[in-house]
Amino acid sequence: MPSIFNKEDCRLLINRINAITPDTKPLWGKMNATQVMGHCKVTFDSATGKTFIKRSIAGFIFGGIAKKQIFSDKPFKKNLPTAKEFIISVGKDFEEEKVKLITAINDLCSRGTSSINAAPHPFFGPLTIEEWDGLIVKHTDHHLKQFGV
Repeated sequence: MPSIFNKEDCRLLINRINAITPDTKPLWGKMNATQVMGHCKVTFDSATGKTFIKRSIAGFIFGGIAKKQIFSDKPFKKNLPTAKEFIISVGKDFEEEKVKLITAINDLCSRGTSSINAAPHPFFGPLTIEEWDGLIVKHTDHHLKQFGV
């Protein structure tokens, strides 16, 4: 399985990100290319503690069940609901959002596992470093596939 702590895996993710333009249309979902860049970055910010999002009531109730499905070998389902804290509004600059996402990938890759925050995920609750790693890679891959790369 790819890892956000593996330089080659990070390079491949970044190459795929660079294949998306502001005009790239999603194959499913409501987010445009700019929004998806910002949306993916929030996951990195949550993992590293740059952004703290309080755990939702739905997360307390359903997070454990959903966690088992998310961390299986199956890809994410299309059109899963997005928590409001992870929704990025329109009006952002694509290139700026893309640079922020690539910077977040490079930072996490170069700083390693010690950069992962111990705070619980806002929906899934407490995660190990390996679970954060798997979630970040799987989530980013899901959205890159959403945009055909």
